[in-house]
Amino acid sequence: MIKAIIFDLDDTLCLETDYVKSGFSAIADAFGDCTLADKLWQLFCQDKNNVYQRAGFTKEQCERAIDIYRNHKPTINLSDTVVQLLKKLRLDGYKLGVITDGRPNGQRAKIEALGLEKLVDKIIITDELGGVEYRKPNPKAFELMKEYFCVEFCQMVYVGDNPKKDFIAPNKLGMKSVYYKNPNGIYYGDTKLEGNVKTITEITEVLMV
Repeated sequence: MIKAIIFDLDDTLCLETDYVKSGFSAIADAFGDCTLADKLWQLFCQDKNNVYQRAGFTKEQCERAIDIYRNHKPTINLSDTVVQLLKKLRLDGYKLGVITDGRPNGQRAKIEALGLEKLVDKIIITDELGGVEYRKPNPKAFELMKEYFCVEFCQMVYVGDNPKKDFIAPNKLGMKSVYYKNPNGIYYGDTKLEGNVKTITEITEVLMV
């Protein structure tokens, strides 16, 4: 019986592209160019690499843009669907957690903007455990969640969008996993694996299996 549901953050509970657009808007505001956000977004959609260089930024401008992007206060929100799902799962008695990779400052800013701490019981940013080596598929964050919730691994499920790293540790530990093949996510189409669920709300059906 599942007792704890752990979610990935980016492209599972919220869209990474929303954060990207927010960062580009912050850069455009700082540079005083109202057309810059759209330009950066178009370049990002074509190729996610070297966006600022391809926009014609000097080295100094690139460094400034990166700093603004990494430290901006994002204007992002959880969808009503996600908020209602988390509230329902809590009412149903599930313990809720989030395990996410990424720079602590950026991830903490996302979490605050989303109001996520009010909706789940425990959030772990893997980098805060001791550096990038604790990012998935390192099992440490999942082990800490098990201890925090006082449950067995077989009573935990992890919901994520990136099969290249999200499910390696959970599967080895004996957890259940749900692959959310988010059609709007950055990793959509990067794998030939079939998704367990196509919408985030379908995880409730999987939990009943």
